[in-house]
Amino acid sequence: MGIDWGVPAQRATKTEKFTTPVVTMSAFAKKGSGRKLSFNKAAVDSLGLVKPEDGKESFVTFGRDTAVNKIVLAASLTENESMKFFKVNKSFSFSDKKTYEFIAYTLKLDTSVENYLHIESVEGEPYFKVANTTTDTTIEEINTETELNIPIVEEEEEPVLLEPVISSTQTSEEVEETVTDEW
Repeated sequence: MGIDWGVPAQRATKTEKFTTPVVTMSAFAKKGSGRKLSFNKAAVDSLGLVKPEDGKESFVTFGRDTAVNKIVLAASLTENESMKFFKVNKSFSFSDKKTYEFIAYTLKLDTSVENYLHIESVEGEPYFKVANTTTDTTIEEINTETELNIPIVEEEEEPVLLEPVISSTQTSEEVEETVTDEW
């Protein structure tokens, strides 16, 4: 007989929704609620973010590429005086009303649901761009006819004439005779 002392920890393992770098914009539930932006593990690795320990800190900033009207972001391990950087907390997130609203307005996002900003690096540049956005309610319809260039040929079926099959069945008198003969 064994005794387990203490209360067992019920830790749920966190599963990532995406294996690609994604910044999650939390849903804006009601007036006064936070406007949080969170980085998934792939985004943390891609941006080079570190946990705030032993004097190390990570900073991120968002901007807009005016040539193509795309949202861009950059990360740094030092705060830059000339740019507005936000300190990332130990759960790799931060909250800022102006940045949240700037992104939502620029990308025309529905803030009543969580939005996922899929980011990718810009070749030869020290920043990332938001490649596309999705939500939990985003449904991508795939039209296989168009994508695979398969022509659809509708064939008319010829009607089949079925002839009635009539079979005889035994009457109850014939069944009785068969039963009595067997006994």
